[in-house]
Amino acid sequence: MKKIKINWRYAIGEFLIVVAGILVAFQLNNWSQSANTRNLTLQSLNNLVSDLKQDSIQFGYHKLGSERTAAHLKATINCLKKDEVDSLEYNYQKSRTFVLAVLHNSAFESINQLGLLSNIEDEDLRYSIQYYYNFIQPNVVKLREFEFQRYEETMGSINTDAAIIMEEASWDDLPLDYKMVKQILLDPTNFKKLYQYGKVEEFLVLKANEHIEANRSLLEELKKYIKS
Repeated sequence: MKKIKINWRYAIGEFLIVVAGILVAFQLNNWSQSANTRNLTLQSLNNLVSDLKQDSIQFGYHKLGSERTAAHLKATINCLKKDEVDSLEYNYQKSRTFVLAVLHNSAFESINQLGLLSNIEDEDLRYSIQYYYNFIQPNVVKLREFEFQRYEETMGSINTDAAIIMEEASWDDLPLDYKMVKQILLDPTNFKKLYQYGKVEEFLVLKANEHIEANRSLLEELKKYIKS
């Protein structure tokens, strides 16, 4: 039998070339996956920025709404004290409002579902994002619910009594006599409710400022990270 001579150097060289090719392909695949993951993360963070900008507008509405309601309630009380019936109508009507919470968290939910939060290298930014969406946003919703509850408790009964007078006047095509509404508002219990609801709105202005600051701070962190 003939002996087959094997060129071990050649065989080993071929083997090393194949291994090197596999390693290069594997590395290129890793780089591609890393690039895709980073691009997806950055896109998700840009979506987060868009949501935060929408929240910023909403927080501005919250603050403005509470400021106006508090101011009109204070003016209503002053009108009652000074017997200014003409201004009473305007200020009382304007005080009967509140703003509901309409917040945006779809980008954050997407980041959580895709497991992208861990891809953010900045630990402080990760904490800020979680703090905002797990504490600030739920707190905003609770405060808006609190406002509505206090509105019903303090203004609800007043509005019901006043509305009856308003409706009866409109049914008979008579001019609304705000002197009658004034008597309802001057009732000690109702007068106290006006004052209490005014304090609620003043408190909500302070909380809105906190929410605006938290939103602004997170926006700045995100924009800085995206640019880096």
